[in-house]
Amino acid sequence: MSDSILNDAIRENAMLMSYQTKAWSGRIKDPAAAQAAAKALGITTSSLSTTKNLMDGADTRLRAVVSAQESGRQDHARFTLPWTTDNGSRGPRMLPTVKFLDYMGVIAKAKTEYDQALADFLQHYEDDAIKAQGRINMVGDPLRLYPSKQEIAGYFDIKIDPMPIPAGAHFRGLPDGYDTMLTKSLEERIQKRMSSAIGEAYQRAHIAVGNLASRLSAEEPTFKSAAIENVRDLGPLLRAWNLNGDEQLATLADDVEKLVAGEDMKSLKGNDTVRRLVAKEAKRIVAMIEEWGVLP
Repeated sequence: MSDSILNDAIRENAMLMSYQTKAWSGRIKDPAAAQAAAKALGITTSSLSTTKNLMDGADTRLRAVVSAQESGRQDHARFTLPWTTDNGSRGPRMLPTVKFLDYMGVIAKAKTEYDQALADFLQHYEDDAIKAQGRINMVGDPLRLYPSKQEIAGYFDIKIDPMPIPAGAHFRGLPDGYDTMLTKSLEERIQKRMSSAIGEAYQRAHIAVGNLASRLSAEEPTFKSAAIENVRDLGPLLRAWNLNGDEQLATLADDVEKLVAGEDMKSLKGNDTVRRLVAKEAKRIVAMIEEWGVLP
């Protein structure tokens, strides 16, 4: 199958999804404090920078808002694979279309929790800001450093941005030869990015299954529902991410799905025989991934 045909299949079965947030930090630089600290330490002011937490002692609600945003980002990263050189979760990431509804469901839940946390923060913002005044020492009128209640809501946001994987057709209309050259370059880049994304899929499986194997095979096993559920959730995701028909990834998806099928923390904790069998199979899967040489 040519790269062009394979890339068309990828475009038809996946999209790029960005998860973007903004939030008020509640912090401000304090040059006066920097000068005092520099003098006490006997260093130049230019070598030191200090900030103050404007919500010191009253930032629980603000931290809850940011926590809800980051929880959504973790869900976003769980369903997607990296697509750009940004290996984190802030650049566009590849989402299989078969997982779109599941993805939107968890993001909607995260957005609801974020909206509730933000509403609580906004309701108490002015009182919390006043409460923080007694804990910080700012020259002049410290309240001028805070956004107004009407403005503060605009400092926060969560936005998801879906977009198609770009096609070479976008380059049509260029001088002779350039459209072909750029289209070929794009097709090669898509293949390279897909390969990198699949590399992370293998790495996630290696970490999740390895963690389960380690926990279950220890002299004193530790049983964590999260370790089991992480593996259980991974099987369908591995299958969905396999947009280029990778036979090894298909085999891995089968093995991972079977690994904890019908098992939970209670069954593994209450049956040593089952626990040992699952641990042994988990170790086999980890060794298989390593033998394939597919880890980034």
